[in-house]
Amino acid sequence: MNQLAVTGVIPLEHATEADVLFAGALASQEANQDPIDHAFLTAAKDRHVFDNLPKVTPVSFAPFDAKNRRTEAVVEQNGQRLRVMKGAVRTIAEACGLQPPAIEALEARVSESAGKGYRTLAVARGPETGTPALVGLVSLYDPPRPDAKQLIATLHDLGVPVKMLTGDALPVACEIGRGVGLPNIRHMADLKAGNQTVDLFAGADGFAEVFPEDKYTVVKHLQAAGHVTGMTGDGVNDAPALRQAEVGIAVSTATDVAKGAASVVLTEAGLTNIVALVEQGRTIYQRILTWIINKISRTILKAAFVAIAFVVTGKFVVSAFAMLLLVFMTDFAKISLATDNVRPSKKPETWNIGGFITVSVVLGIAMVAETLLLLWIGWSHFGLAANNNALYTFSFLMLLYFAVFSVVSARERRWFWATMPSKTFLSALAADALTGTALTFVGLPGLLPLPWWQTLAIFAYAMVSCLVVNDAVKVAMIQWRVPNAVARKPETKAESKPEAKGEPKPGAKAEAKPQAKTEVEAKPAIGSKPEAKPEPKPKPEAKEESKPEAKADSKTQTKAESKPEAKAKTPSDLTPQIAKRAFELYEQQGRHAGHAVQDWDQAERQIREDKAKAEPKPEAKTEPASEAKAEPEAKAELKPDTKTEAKPEAKAGSQPEAKVEPKPEAKAEPPSDLTPQLVKRVHKLYEELGREDVRAVQELEQAQQEMHKDEPQK
Repeated sequence: MNQLAVTGVIPLEHATEADVLFAGALASQEANQDPIDHAFLTAAKDRHVFDNLPKVTPVSFAPFDAKNRRTEAVVEQNGQRLRVMKGAVRTIAEACGLQPPAIEALEARVSESAGKGYRTLAVARGPETGTPALVGLVSLYDPPRPDAKQLIATLHDLGVPVKMLTGDALPVACEIGRGVGLPNIRHMADLKAGNQTVDLFAGADGFAEVFPEDKYTVVKHLQAAGHVTGMTGDGVNDAPALRQAEVGIAVSTATDVAKGAASVVLTEAGLTNIVALVEQGRTIYQRILTWIINKISRTILKAAFVAIAFVVTGKFVVSAFAMLLLVFMTDFAKISLATDNVRPSKKPETWNIGGFITVSVVLGIAMVAETLLLLWIGWSHFGLAANNNALYTFSFLMLLYFAVFSVVSARERRWFWATMPSKTFLSALAADALTGTALTFVGLPGLLPLPWWQTLAIFAYAMVSCLVVNDAVKVAMIQWRVPNAVARKPETKAESKPEAKGEPKPGAKAEAKPQAKTEVEAKPAIGSKPEAKPEPKPKPEAKEESKPEAKADSKTQTKAESKPEAKAKTPSDLTPQIAKRAFELYEQQGRHAGHAVQDWDQAERQIREDKAKAEPKPEAKTEPASEAKAEPEAKAELKPDTKTEAKPEAKAGSQPEAKVEPKPEAKAEPPSDLTPQLVKRVHKLYEELGREDVRAVQELEQAQQEMHKDEPQK
């Protein structure tokens, strides 16, 4: 299973299957650790091809070369030297001197098996110095592992797109790709001939006919497009790509060179451990993030509490011995965070944690205010002002309990009860709290035992402050500053009925974009225009210059008349809002830069829908009409590629038609035509500037200026 094997032998002319396997095995070398060579040698051994034959002595061997696409050997048998070779059908046929019609007939013969996923090689033999003769064809099959399709689906769910690279011909690669859930396979030549600055992988699931050196090129392309790239491989030729990738993964059967170049080596057969690798990495990230949040907030608490209390009361409210004991106990307990139960995120993580630092600071300030309030209560009602030892114990217990409960809240990005802590972690915290409480009753120097009810009151106050008040503050702050850290329901299906009735096309357009994205890069905004149905009412001039305007009848216009105006204002009024929403979708969908067009279209629909709900309908109705009547004589000089000039055009028809006509015309405006390139440029700036959402508008404006500068040159 999952090992290349010979599945069929087709002898030609007077040769036999044994002759074909004999020549193919002689043109193979076991030391190469090449899967094809191993398949030929195994087949020859299983069928006892070398039995009862004179001994064969190898003279020379030329391994596979991407330029000549064949292996070749010279052997000696019975004192005569024999030249054997195997490789691509066309390559071997040309070496045998076959004419183009004969070569085309051979390729047509193997095309059917290629469509089923079988790889076909040609085998030839002849004298050392003469022209070899074609002896047969050999079909090989490398079935995908049974868990490959599920693995790819799981990685997609985790926000990790999978691309397939293979040296097989395109029909073979397409068949294998369909079997594992990667249907869109392209020629490697398409990537080489494409624009080097565009992410051509956005609409492809992989490439066929890849040479060994091309794998390194592919990794460089992905990194240039802003992706963090992982690469799997097993051969010597994969070593450069494994070294270049951020995460090089060598399979268990890889060569020593590949394992040395990789950063991860799988110890078990298959690739399913990659899922565990991704999840473990994200789990470690969450644990480290918990430690950072807790460390920052606790440092602020201890430093600010002691300093402010000293300024207000004129004395240190906690002794040096008590503070050292507190630091030792809490740090010892925090080691157990490494064993805590953590739910890994469903999308790739980033170390840009500026939002979490803000959350940590706010939590630290909140705890300082809460502890100072409790200190004031104890100072006023428990007589702490006159008893320093009691004051030290009071402050020690307060800081201890806040440390215990604050880490319980900090370990979770949602409400603290969303996941259950590990038993080791809970045991460590419980032991920390019980030990600290017991030490205050032992009578250590500087720690006077407090009445049990005061200790219980401090415990309850800390628990309510950390697990109720501060936990609510934490959730609110994360939703504000780091909205993508908390899983939210997808917003892609939240469309109102008027939107669906008044504008059904954009949805279909977004589905058709991925396939056409690389071929027609500058025309995504008008992809649905050919389906427009012209209305017979407008005059001929209006029909010629604004074809899609007439597609809506009077019934549809009354439901969607607020939408055209919102659409017409998109470049100037709604662009910042659409940009922000597009970035939210960009993050929710795993930072897929290739979904720029879909993200922009979906964000635009949502923003227009929200704006339509917020604005009163009478205003939306009067706006198109008033604008349509503003320049009634400008109809003859309108340009089809401008948005505002399409409104007078509609005056030739009825008034309701004029209200809906600006909607499709707005799609033909240059800013809309540049939307895919614009969003990609914004995505790039967004990554370079550290994914700070607050800069989305500035980045969009910067990218828009750059695109308009480039437009006259095109």
